[in-house]
Amino acid sequence: MKDKENIKVSVCCVTYNHQAYLRQCLDSLLTQETSFAYEILVHDDASTDGTTEIVRTYAALYPDRIRPVIQTQNQYTTTTRAIITTILLPLARGEYIALCEGDDFWTDPAKLQKQADILDRDPEVTLCLHPAMTRDHKGKGKVYRQYTKSQEARFTDIIRWKQVCWPTASFMYRKIRMKDYPDFCLRCHIGDAPLAHFLATQGKVYYLNEVLSVYRKRVPGSHTDRYRKMSDAARREMTRTEFEMLDGFDALTHYRYHKHFIERKLHVQAGLLSKRKSYRPVLTYEGFEADLRQVSLRRKCAIWIKIYLLPIVKGQIFIQTITRWKKNR
Repeated sequence: MKDKENIKVSVCCVTYNHQAYLRQCLDSLLTQETSFAYEILVHDDASTDGTTEIVRTYAALYPDRIRPVIQTQNQYTTTTRAIITTILLPLARGEYIALCEGDDFWTDPAKLQKQADILDRDPEVTLCLHPAMTRDHKGKGKVYRQYTKSQEARFTDIIRWKQVCWPTASFMYRKIRMKDYPDFCLRCHIGDAPLAHFLATQGKVYYLNEVLSVYRKRVPGSHTDRYRKMSDAARREMTRTEFEMLDGFDALTHYRYHKHFIERKLHVQAGLLSKRKSYRPVLTYEGFEADLRQVSLRRKCAIWIKIYLLPIVKGQIFIQTITRWKKNR
């Protein structure tokens, strides 16, 4: 390992029940080719499937590179949702922070070098992102791109937040810019969107138009898989924390992007309702109708389609209606 006293990048890997994927993830982190020293902090959140043993094995094999943080109690459900910011960031020795969750992996051994070079060249860049290959539970892959070339990301595009265009494993950012991270970000059920929003208020966000990682979606153990299995009540609580985060940044930016934040809240609400499991009247957040009146007719139509038409196309509402009718006979 290059001079471990002068670590430039700290890679933060958060894992929970990723036994099937973690080895591939860690191998991709370990094979990075850099001109600088880097460390890997692996946080196991009290896994129950053998993930912990994998972390211990790799830490024993690469003691100069991997620093394990193994929990005996799940922190996400009991203590903090912002594991990287509250637990790993204080331990990180690097100037820059790179992220990769345990079910994702990097595909280019020069990924760290490329992103670090961008941050080195322009001190105003606080965050560097890139597209990834999205791979689903059937093994099918697709690349989603936010832009067609490398460029500075627009704040309005970050508000819209299409995770498949710049997933967590694409993040590299400056640790020093995290000093005033807001509490409403720490309470949010997701970590990447609040982080990108905050860093965008601290400087430039640069989009490197190269596919450098794989983002697994809807595979067992992934966030998307856990969300799919949640109850409607749990999903509503998660959505509430996301609304709190969006409202917080709306105020932090002095309402310059108020219309964009309204549109994002409406689409988050529509997404929640389109995936509801039980038949029930449409539940909306306070102010939903007032916000809806402020957007264009095209946006209104897109939202109503998402709420009402998509579940019908998928057969959800029809099945729920028949089930409810049978129960009431």
